[in-house]
Amino acid sequence: MKIALARPRIPTDSIGLHNMMICDPLELEVVAAGIPKKHEVVLYDGILDEPENFDRMLKEFDPDIVGFTTYINGVNQIGRMMDKVKAHRKDTLIAAGGVHVTRNGEDFSTTKADVLIQGEGTFTFAKMIEAFEDSGLRNLKAVQGVRVREGEGYSKTTTPPYPHPDQIPFARRELTRRWWPSYYYIYHNPCHLIKTAWGCPYTCSFCYCWQATEGHYSFRSPEAFVAELEQMWSPNVYIVDDDFFLHPTRMMKIHDLLVKKGIKKNFFCYGRSDFIAKHPDIIKAWSKIGLQAVVVGVESYSDSELEYFNKESTAAVNVEAFKVLREANVDPYASFILNPNWGLADFKKIQQYIYDNKLYYVILQPLMPLPGTAIWDEWKDVVIIDRDHHEIWDISHLALPSRLPMKTYFREMVKLYLRTCLNLLRLPNVTLRTLPPIHSPRAVEIPHVLFGGLRVLSQLWNAHRRYRPAELARYEKGSGVLFHNREARENPETEGLTDYRLVQKRIEMAEASGGVAPSIEAMKAQPLIQIRPAGGCAAGTAGK
Repeated sequence: MKIALARPRIPTDSIGLHNMMICDPLELEVVAAGIPKKHEVVLYDGILDEPENFDRMLKEFDPDIVGFTTYINGVNQIGRMMDKVKAHRKDTLIAAGGVHVTRNGEDFSTTKADVLIQGEGTFTFAKMIEAFEDSGLRNLKAVQGVRVREGEGYSKTTTPPYPHPDQIPFARRELTRRWWPSYYYIYHNPCHLIKTAWGCPYTCSFCYCWQATEGHYSFRSPEAFVAELEQMWSPNVYIVDDDFFLHPTRMMKIHDLLVKKGIKKNFFCYGRSDFIAKHPDIIKAWSKIGLQAVVVGVESYSDSELEYFNKESTAAVNVEAFKVLREANVDPYASFILNPNWGLADFKKIQQYIYDNKLYYVILQPLMPLPGTAIWDEWKDVVIIDRDHHEIWDISHLALPSRLPMKTYFREMVKLYLRTCLNLLRLPNVTLRTLPPIHSPRAVEIPHVLFGGLRVLSQLWNAHRRYRPAELARYEKGSGVLFHNREARENPETEGLTDYRLVQKRIEMAEASGGVAPSIEAMKAQPLIQIRPAGGCAAGTAGK
């Protein structure tokens, strides 16, 4: 059979880092690797390729199956692409998968998707192909993890057990070979993605990661990770685990294997600040073999907000992590969640916090309760964005009413960016490993990144213009909402979230069992593990 895999172009109305980064479609490359070799596979990257080439692919390749993936802001985009598929050939099977499909499959009921893939799709998609080849649509419901179109909705299914990550095949990166030089992340250029773990043992209230895997957490062996690295041509590698730095022993085993095999790459990844603060020697050791930057989910300078986010975090530990990274010559990429309740003084406070901690690369995102996260039920009645206005569900637009007028809030974000990571006058006072030397050939990347940043600012400056009239009316009506002074979380899904001791126990048990952690439910059943009450927070540790 002929199978095409595709991701859409970023919507014009979406704001985000796509102006300063384009990463390879790792999820599709891995799914492609699971497809039996007897089938022919092509991959269309809508972010880099032209829309007319999608039409050409349909005409010339004439696929029997087209599989799509997207985040919440791309639902309308792939809906239009699906229309083209069915217009070309009505009997082509259309499948959709990914994190958003798993958590919010009903969003696709208005599209022409025939089936939805729930959970880790590598093996499920392959089984679906075989079932479709054997008997068409008739037996697809029998494939665990496949939801089949039924009228205006989809059949129910259960999520298949997650395979051990070592069983998941290496990504078929050759399918995107013609775009390889175009994949980059700020100054990591060119850059390719790799994944070594599935899920996350932590339960941050705003995050999809642990919800999408239903609490499952497992990781690849050091040997499997290094074996895939050996096949990657790119000098820059973005490790996209939800938290890469979690297991000290595993980190040093990988380190030692890289040294032994003489593999030289430049790395950046996500890391928890409690690990960074606690293990400066590991960070320094990784710095020596190519760790250039770590994305740290700081989220807030306020302990009360960190508690609300269930970060198991304190502001003091975050500050210590910045110090460790600086001393190791590793750049922190600091990500913040902005409180909708902020006034002008709060924007000045976070600016001073960024200055005090010598942070240069920062990511600013207003709190956006995404459907399917632990805080969604708490906020869904005051969310101002229509659920079908997918383009601005991008974790950059305001989704909640704010104390400030909408235009003012967005323009304070613009000012904050201009005064921090786009303020060239700060450069003499910060040390940046990833910034190309001004006299080097790579200095040509600097204007490209700056122009990308200016495009983000332009989008933010005009963000208020993208809302529908009804959405603006909801904003004005709810502008007095105070977010961090609300009562303890009302969403039953957030009750009994794990405390830090339970998380650490899961990490230890995953290490002892070769990479697979027991479920949260199984851990809660152990009488010696204490669970904090709803709305409470264990103290003393920091989130990613």
